[in-house]
Amino acid sequence: YLDLSASAYQLSDFALDIIGTYCPKLIDLDLTRATLTQTSVKLLSSKMSCLKRLTLKTCGLSEKCLWWFLHNLNHIEYLNIQGNRQITGKCFYIARGKLIKTIIMNDCINFTDEGLQFLSQGNPNLEVLEIN
Repeated sequence: YLDLSASAYQLSDFALDIIGTYCPKLIDLDLTRATLTQTSVKLLSSKMSCLKRLTLKTCGLSEKCLWWFLHNLNHIEYLNIQGNRQITGKCFYIARGKLIKTIIMNDCINFTDEGLQFLSQGNPNLEVLEIN
């Protein structure tokens, strides 16, 4: 388990690449309030093949960044994207057949009906979905 939420504002693309390189067996990562770029997300997610739990609360996460996480993380079971107001949910089409059991997305104010459809139809393992 690696919780970087206390120092999230100080994480660069290089730092996230280092984490991916030297912690490839990590199963739980908390990047709450981290500033994530597409570059850092691509590098990090491509190296974290064992990751099962990912917390990305209030990261200003873009739809494309979430797409990269969903595309590369094949064992993800828990995803917390609470407070990421840019997320519409269209990226969840890539999550079809994943092992996701829990998704927390409170305060994702731009989440759409289409996003909910992608999410619900493609994730038969989903047990917990928090949206408000």
